[in-house]
Amino acid sequence: MRRCVAPLLALTALALGACGGPFPQSALDPASDFAWKLQHLFEGIFLWAVVVFVLVEGALIVAILRFRERPGGPAPKATHGNTVLEIAWTLAPAIVLVLIAIPTVKTIWDVDRPAVASRS
Repeated sequence: MRRCVAPLLALTALALGACGGPFPQSALDPASDFAWKLQHLFEGIFLWAVVVFVLVEGALIVAILRFRERPGGPAPKATHGNTVLEIAWTLAPAIVLVLIAIPTVKTIWDVDRPAVASRS
């Protein structure tokens, strides 16, 4: 346990040292139209990542609790495949990727346009 304290303190000091400065910069505080479009794209993709994480971890916890070995329980029966389940776990990631690709391509087209000259 004591061996972990020094690296943890060093990592904490390094992380806190990166937070200051006279000109703090943040990727989460966009200032231009270009940056706002990228920020909205990031938020959408992050939302999908959170949804996928929660669903996968929830399914994992259910499987761990439901199918754990119990003393005196019967031996598990072998299964050879479930076509519907295999189609579902193939289509689900494809659908999520399409739902991520559509706003990504739209954002790429939006930020690739030439900048409009501002009037002073």
